[in-house]
Amino acid sequence: MGLMNAAQLLDGHYNGPDLDFGSVSTDTRSLLPGDVFVALKGPNFDGHGFVDKARNSGAIAAVISDSVDVDMPLITVGDTGKALMKLAQEWRRQHPIPTVAITGSNGKTTVKEMVAAILSCRGKVLATRGNFNNEIGLPLTLFRLSDDDEYAVLELGASALGEIGRLVTVAMPQVAVLTNAGPAHLQGFGSIDRVATAKGEIFSTLTAGDTAIINADDVYAPQWRDTVASDVNILTFGWQGDADVHLRDQALATRLVDGAFETRFGLAHNDEAVDVILHLAGLHNVSNALAAAAACLALGVDLKTIVRGLKQLLPVSGRLAPLAGRSGAQIIDDSYNANPGSVDAAIKLLAACQGERWLVLGDMGDLGQGASELHHDIGVVAREMGIDRLYACGTLSAHAVSGFGDAGHHFDSREALVAALQPQLGESVVLLVKGSRSAAMDRVVTALSAEPTGEGC
Repeated sequence: MGLMNAAQLLDGHYNGPDLDFGSVSTDTRSLLPGDVFVALKGPNFDGHGFVDKARNSGAIAAVISDSVDVDMPLITVGDTGKALMKLAQEWRRQHPIPTVAITGSNGKTTVKEMVAAILSCRGKVLATRGNFNNEIGLPLTLFRLSDDDEYAVLELGASALGEIGRLVTVAMPQVAVLTNAGPAHLQGFGSIDRVATAKGEIFSTLTAGDTAIINADDVYAPQWRDTVASDVNILTFGWQGDADVHLRDQALATRLVDGAFETRFGLAHNDEAVDVILHLAGLHNVSNALAAAAACLALGVDLKTIVRGLKQLLPVSGRLAPLAGRSGAQIIDDSYNANPGSVDAAIKLLAACQGERWLVLGDMGDLGQGASELHHDIGVVAREMGIDRLYACGTLSAHAVSGFGDAGHHFDSREALVAALQPQLGESVVLLVKGSRSAAMDRVVTALSAEPTGEGC
């Protein structure tokens, strides 16, 4: 893409030569020579202070909204955030490859990894890294697209109405997957109904011949169907046979084999059925696999390839990953993030394990006014599911301890929690560690691991 075309696209003022640029960056630490630097501006940061550093790092131009005293080609626009999205949309348009977009309250990252694993059996795949799923992360993901990529798998996240709609306009998917709607980011959305409406925006740009993937088991499935244009295909996934992609039977088995999870189930579509081996745990991951299979079927992938791709996928760090703990204990590391739906799913997995089952819980963030009650309910669920002990830290998690009862223990800090846990660990103990990113429960995992690999408490 050339700088003159970029300036015209952005309706900006440009003061330099018409040079071609290799990519776009917002971070001088990862900027490559030949990139354009976009000076983003927010409440707690201002990229305009780094334009000179970007030039010294090899940027050939910068996109700015405020005046800067730097001798380099500059494109001046009204809003650099909107400019980043427009540039990403054009970059995506210049790489017209089959693209899958995925959103949902739970499971979107795992489904993204599953779809990418399956499609990698067919060709080179660009997939969202980490949590680069917002109005900054999505553009940066798309700028990684190259002429060698044959598929793109994009995760879309949001905390308010309208965000998914803006993201999907940039992503331009041919297949859009909605995993579910639940109590996540309620502080921004206000209600689960608004969450469902926001997630449904993922279908807003689909056109004739594209495919919407909908969870038939979700109470909002009829609402989402109604938002899909009449000339767009719909594929459903779910537990029952009335879904297009479903379980062949209800016989599921998850077990630990040599320190790794193994889940076996049957997957059916039309008149064909296959046996799946998944190295991930939990019923929710079976549902995630059904969603991923539906997305890949929409792109013409056969079931045998889907089975092969799913089998090669391993747990992502912090997402129900089994680890060896101190004193022979077994840790299930699910510390990456948490909301009530994902905690409930993880508790069900813990309840199915053999041994003394301990839940180690940090606060769930961004739940709005109902946060205390939602934490209390988690404690009740854990007790009713037969969890033996609950160890918690964080202000909100005290309500979970209250709901759990006498075998619940609350601590004011992660350090105090770890100090209490360490001498009690043994070979019979299975610990599930869970919490939102803000709770930093990954530090608890590190402190309790047999072979710590990072910074502990």
